[in-house]
Amino acid sequence: MKWFYTGKATNTWGDELQGYAVVRDTSPLDFAGLDILRPGKVNQVRLRFFNLCRGDDASDDFRCAFLKFGEQEDAGPLDLAFTTGRMASFTNIAGLQEFCSAVDGDEDAVRDWALKSPDNYFSLVDGIRRSPECRTELDYNSHVTYRLATDDEHKIVRFRLHGNNDDARRLKTREDQEEAWKIQRPDIQLPADTYLTDRLLNIASNHKTMTLQVQVRDFDSTNPTECEPTRYWEEEAYPWQDLADVTLTFIVPKLMEERANYDFLLLPDGLQIETPVGGENYANLVSIQEKVLTSTARKKHPEEMHVESPKTTTYLVHVETGNHLFSGTDAGVYIALYGTKGRTKRYLLDKLFHDDFERGSKESYYITTPVIGDVKCVQVFLIGGKFTFKRIWFLSNIVLFDLTTRKMFEIPCNKWIDSKITLPTGEAKLATQETHLDRKYLRQIYLEEQQNLLKWSTDSPGLPGQLACDKYDSLPLELKYSSERQIEKKKIILDVVLKLKLNKYMRIFQSFDSLEDFKDMAKVVPETETSKAILEDDRWRQDAEYGREMLDGVNPVLIRRLTRSLPQFPVTDEMVGEQLDRGMTLKEEMEFGHIYYINYKHMVDVERKDKFVPNPLIMFYVTRAGQLKPIAIQLEQKPGPTNPIWTPKDQELGWLLAKTYVKSADSHYQTVVGHLQMAHIVMESFTLAMYRQLPQNHPVHKLLIQHTRFAVAGAQMGRDLLLDGPESVFQKILALPGNEREFMRAYFADFHMDQLIPPKNFAERGVDDRELLPGYHYRDDAMLVWDKIAEYVEKVLRIFYSNDSDVKEDSELQEFVKDIRENGMTKRPGKSNGFPETLKTIKELTEFASMIIFHSSVYHASMNFSQSDYFSFGPNYPGAMRRAPPTSKAPVTEKDIMEALPTKADQAVSIAFSHYLSEPLSDEIYLGEFKESFYTETEVRDILDWFADEMSEISRQIRARNDDLEIPYVYLIPDNIPKSAGQ
Repeated sequence: MKWFYTGKATNTWGDELQGYAVVRDTSPLDFAGLDILRPGKVNQVRLRFFNLCRGDDASDDFRCAFLKFGEQEDAGPLDLAFTTGRMASFTNIAGLQEFCSAVDGDEDAVRDWALKSPDNYFSLVDGIRRSPECRTELDYNSHVTYRLATDDEHKIVRFRLHGNNDDARRLKTREDQEEAWKIQRPDIQLPADTYLTDRLLNIASNHKTMTLQVQVRDFDSTNPTECEPTRYWEEEAYPWQDLADVTLTFIVPKLMEERANYDFLLLPDGLQIETPVGGENYANLVSIQEKVLTSTARKKHPEEMHVESPKTTTYLVHVETGNHLFSGTDAGVYIALYGTKGRTKRYLLDKLFHDDFERGSKESYYITTPVIGDVKCVQVFLIGGKFTFKRIWFLSNIVLFDLTTRKMFEIPCNKWIDSKITLPTGEAKLATQETHLDRKYLRQIYLEEQQNLLKWSTDSPGLPGQLACDKYDSLPLELKYSSERQIEKKKIILDVVLKLKLNKYMRIFQSFDSLEDFKDMAKVVPETETSKAILEDDRWRQDAEYGREMLDGVNPVLIRRLTRSLPQFPVTDEMVGEQLDRGMTLKEEMEFGHIYYINYKHMVDVERKDKFVPNPLIMFYVTRAGQLKPIAIQLEQKPGPTNPIWTPKDQELGWLLAKTYVKSADSHYQTVVGHLQMAHIVMESFTLAMYRQLPQNHPVHKLLIQHTRFAVAGAQMGRDLLLDGPESVFQKILALPGNEREFMRAYFADFHMDQLIPPKNFAERGVDDRELLPGYHYRDDAMLVWDKIAEYVEKVLRIFYSNDSDVKEDSELQEFVKDIRENGMTKRPGKSNGFPETLKTIKELTEFASMIIFHSSVYHASMNFSQSDYFSFGPNYPGAMRRAPPTSKAPVTEKDIMEALPTKADQAVSIAFSHYLSEPLSDEIYLGEFKESFYTETEVRDILDWFADEMSEISRQIRARNDDLEIPYVYLIPDNIPKSAGQ
């Protein structure tokens, strides 16, 4: 009899599910080095179930499955084909023809084929499965043998997809086995699509799990028949070993464009098909499976596809496009929703005769979908597009409103999309708080993708960790500057360079004729209240102004209290006694906290080339009037006859020249280590660790992301422009061309984490007492902002961390801290840099997160936006000097000073560079502003509003204080502090 058709075969396409394959920690294939099969790896997978011979699920048949590793519909890194039965029914073209003729014929044809050989009979009896209640109960075998070859081992393997109740659906009775060719339909009333349609919905909702197993054996070249698909390996000798747990979560909609394509010949490196030696090329089985099995999954009957119409709901979809240049897209935008009860198909978001998704647009659409419960994830696809450059799209956020349940779901994005992205809904959660399986696995997959994309460089030992990237253009799109920021920065530098060229400064490699010439050049950049005050009445020459600049100038973080005499800086009462106005000795002044100093020691072993910068020490005294004044300078580290100690008692121009050499050293510290290294590269390290270890819906990621904007771009651009190449800025204005990294290493060797935490840093430097050291407005303003940042951070964190145990058990957070410690702020042998191995309490986490936020915003602002005010006038803050530091107190003339100061060309570069960095950009986001939405929780948004009010109040207080200052300190007014070190 023929294989009769009973029931309406409505499921002839088979059904496909999405899910995850999590490789066991004890992977039996760990030795092979395959990334997709390494222990702990989470792979997104597709799994398609179908029948080999017909679309009637209730009828006896061979059952088949395709397993695809990878999320995309295209062929993945590994696709496997399985059928029920331990042995293949056909292995080559001739065998396929015989098998097809049999199953398309009548009962006699099947019987004749089965009785032709024991192998045929066995494959029929062993492979037929009788209407399973659930397809995940069955065992599916891949009859192909694969070879894994490493340097030390040569193994062959076979795969199996293991269910839990396969035996119950076999042809078990002797009578069934003796007449296996009689195809039955045990329950004639059963709908043909019952098992795949109804039961697979249950599979997805209950997250059914199957096990991918593997048999492993040594390759025996003397027994090639062991690789034949008609031979199965005895389980007693070669037991099945668990390789990965395959959890199924969603049914893929029955739309051709959403179904996966399979390529069983596409294999990862290190895995290949083993072809046995013999008369037949049994590897043909793979080609046959690719062509034939996939064809059995297509519709074979003319009836229309029948898809039940489940209960539906309608969503209002609100989409906001970013306001950056080129943020819009001409591509078709599709979305698919994933919920607690299933997923939808893709829906095109489009309005007729309307240009959707233009820059800055806010669009609304309606889509009607099956009921999928609460939305947990959204997939966004870009398909098509007129021009390649218009394929990318900056998506700000999506808001979904379910018109049936009246529930709203916010999906922040704030990033570029070039093809496809999966976004969780916006609620912030710790990994331990995630209950939705897809969101759990998506966290792991996101982090692995980030870790593969953003790798630490190994080229700069002894420095803060940086991205493995050779130049700015190689950065991932998400980390680059916005287009308008790049254009605006270029405009700033071009405007200054043009003015300098019009004044014929850029190519004049000669000395200035007078100090007044420096003032004329400084006028090419806009004058500020600070730069004007410095030059008025030559204030810059005064000792009181010199001291003020060390507290509130361009580099206010080096000064320290001196509590005892330094052997390498032997200052005596005879030298400075006239400067001490309290009638005390120098030792007594130290004990009372009136003596301060800076030691510029980290360039001692760094080679200079053609230009000069000293390694000075400078001592300051706080007068009874509260002014900080320099009282002693030694221009090199070792005291001696050729290294005199200069004081205000010396010749006026000699003292001025000594102070100028100290400012030269200070400018090297500010530009190389204070600004580039400590502000930008350190923030790059924090940013990389955040992206690599904290998923996008982690509350600490959401807290920090707004403070890491353009941080990596700023660091990389700094290396490109300042450090690397013969035309770099530092080559022109500093004295260490090509050796700046040695300076950075020397400084970083003494670095400690407490330097990044204001209250600890000020206390360690001995400058925290406002009575002992008045007028230190950098300290005062920094502490005002720090206290509110710390309060804000703690308020936010306590919403998500209920107790200290939550912090200790947050594995993602601990990996973040570990990545910073081991790769970002690498621990030096024998000396701790203070970065913790773990965070154990909410208090510790609050301080750690506050440190990053403060450093990216407040610290960077103090270093960055002050540069033009001070560096534009060369005599006050020169870069490299053209003469070696004086070795005696011989009389100094103004000509000597002119010949020591930078040339006109060098000073022009310094002015252009400092103004380029100091100018705020139009797209800055300042402390207290929250233009981009990351948190969706109402209680967090209330805290953001509170923080914005606090920043406004601090801004008011500082401005009121500045009204009483001769030279206002404006760099730490929160209204002027960008949130990120992305300049």
